[in-house]
Amino acid sequence: MTSPLLEIDGLSVSFSVPGGTVNAVRDVNLELAKGEILGLVGETGSGKTTVGKAVVRLLEPTAGRILIDGVDITHLSRRAMRPYRRQIQMVFQDPYSSLNPRMSVGQLIGHPLAIHGIAGRSERRKLVEEVVDKVGLSRSVLERYPGEMSGGQRQRVGLARALVLSPALLVADEPVSALDVSVQAGILNLLVDLQQELGFSCLFITHDLGVAEHLCDRVAVMYLGEIVEIGRRDTVLVDGSHPYTKSLLEAVPVPDPVLQRSRERSTLPGDPPDPLSPPIGCALSPRCPLADSRCLEEHPALMVMRSEDSSSNTSLGLGEHMVRCHRLQEAGLLVSK
Repeated sequence: MTSPLLEIDGLSVSFSVPGGTVNAVRDVNLELAKGEILGLVGETGSGKTTVGKAVVRLLEPTAGRILIDGVDITHLSRRAMRPYRRQIQMVFQDPYSSLNPRMSVGQLIGHPLAIHGIAGRSERRKLVEEVVDKVGLSRSVLERYPGEMSGGQRQRVGLARALVLSPALLVADEPVSALDVSVQAGILNLLVDLQQELGFSCLFITHDLGVAEHLCDRVAVMYLGEIVEIGRRDTVLVDGSHPYTKSLLEAVPVPDPVLQRSRERSTLPGDPPDPLSPPIGCALSPRCPLADSRCLEEHPALMVMRSEDSSSNTSLGLGEHMVRCHRLQEAGLLVSK
């Protein structure tokens, strides 16, 4: 049995704010296999970025564990965490604010190598040039500064900076959402090519279901800080089972305007609950058309879809289709793992 590269066990992250405490992430459990791309999707405020920042230890968890290759890194000191920093890198959403404008591109990409004491100056220059080639930039950009480059070029620099250390895990937080649509496809295709070439695992955070469908092997859907559905890409993004997943899929526009007008839309009423006072039961219950008294009073567990073809599951169970819904459980479609 192959162990997962990343294990997230009962992760919770809370913030103290005026008026109380916001539970931004609540009891999240995830596993990411080596060489896999896992998409974390959901609307703004669902907790996706908080999960990503906790994985790279930019945020400290309130509860739970984060394991890399079986090693719990959740509470490691800065010194003990240092070797794992090389293995876990992040690409941020905004290429305009994630790069130091006072450093040249060559300095930006080479800085991680210097921090970790990798190779001498001439060898570091060679590694920087190689990774710049990989991300599709000319070596002439090494002498330029971020302010002299386009958004797409800056994001390629951010990707090069993350990959120069040859990480095992890349956390990509909405890496194309701040870019022009015309540029997005090039960055996504580049990421796919690099992942296939280099073999790193990727936790890909996005609100765009089309991007997740193009890129990811599996998809986890988050709502109000918790995972409500997770499974293989085709299972979740073609025929999602949770009411929230269904509403996301129905909200995706169709290119044909005639078909778009004729589609039945079941948009969820109202707005997401106040995170300072989340529902006692199912997080979606105030908005869900299927909710009953049990949904309002009892928090549902994440359970396995009975209809899933078990022969397609991996040895880790990573192929399992899991959903958090009382009504599906009552219909006999969900079973405890």
